[in-house]
Order: sequence, then C-alpha cells, then structure tokens
Amino acid sequence: MQKVFGIIFTLLTFTLVFAETPEVTGQWLLTKAEVKGKVVQPYQIFEFKPNGKLMAMGMEMAAWQFDATKRKIVLKSYRKNDFNGAMKIVKITPEQMILQKAKDVYTYARVQPDKVKKKQQTIGTYRTLDR
Repeated sequence: MQKVFGIIFTLLTFTLVFAETPEVTGQWLLTKAEVKGKVVQPYQIFEFKPNGKLMAMGMEMAAWQFDATKRKIVLKSYRKNDFNGAMKIVKITPEQMILQKAKDVYTYARVQPDKVKKKQQTIGTYRTLDR
C-alpha cells in the first residue's frame, strides 16, 4: 500500500511540476527594464527559441534553459557578460513575463505575429500612390 501511495504521489508531483511550466518560448518585447536604479524602455524584441537560443536583432545573444524547480531562466552568453546568470520568473502569463536578476527587473510583453497579421487583415490593405 505504501508503494502504491509513493508511486501515486511521485506521479502527481511530476504532473504538477510540468503542468505549471510556463511557456517561455516565443517572441517577447522588452517594454521596461529597471537596471541599477534607472528605468528604461528599450522596446526590443527577444526570441526564446525552443532549441534553447535567445535571439535579438537576428543574432544569437545567449543560450537559455528553464529551471522548473526554481522557476528561473538560466542564461549563458559568450557575446555579452551581462546576460549570464539566472533570472527569477516573478510573473508569467500568456501576455506578460517579468524577470528579476538581483535587483534588476525586466518586463516583457508577448509578441504574437499571428494576431498582428490577423488584425492587419481585418483593417484592410493600404494602397500605394503612383507618381
């Protein structure tokens, strides 16, 4: 009976850990960065690729890995040392992600190209003026 309970508990724990795994992959717009006491709004797109690469401006900026037990994203970069280290996931929803590294806080908004394309299609097409 104890073995059965142990197996069920292990499966339940395993299921809960992976059920709460946030969907980090995709494109995110960095809307606000609070770094060293200063607030900036860089409006730069970062893409967390499923293969573990963090892309920005068409370049690989870092490798990333999600640590489910600590709810952190661990970055490793050869390009920029500021990227190295773990960032705690403060909040993540389908629309927003807030990460914290030491005292620095980074706020991202999800970029959904399919929704943008659909919105553009509902607005209509624009004509160009011929000269």
